[in-house]
Amino acid sequence: KAEWTSATVLGGQSAVERTDIFKRFLRICDELLALHNYNTLFSIVSGLLSHAVARLSFALPEACARRFDKLQALINPLGNR
Repeated sequence: KAEWTSATVLGGQSAVERTDIFKRFLRICDELLALHNYNTLFSIVSGLLSHAVARLSFALPEACARRFDKLQALINPLGNR
């Protein structure tokens, strides 16, 4: 799922389309969190954190950037104590 996620984001033809796809995945992650589906949530966030996606210059709105930061913190293995 992580590879599919990053390939889907990278498949966007323009920066605007890639940003829209990224935001769509954030909405999916919100639903997965509400459903307590942590396995798929981890896979999708891992795909969004991949090097190929991370090096793209997104212009994410502040609210989306905060949501993504929270998802990163949630799947961070260092916080699992």
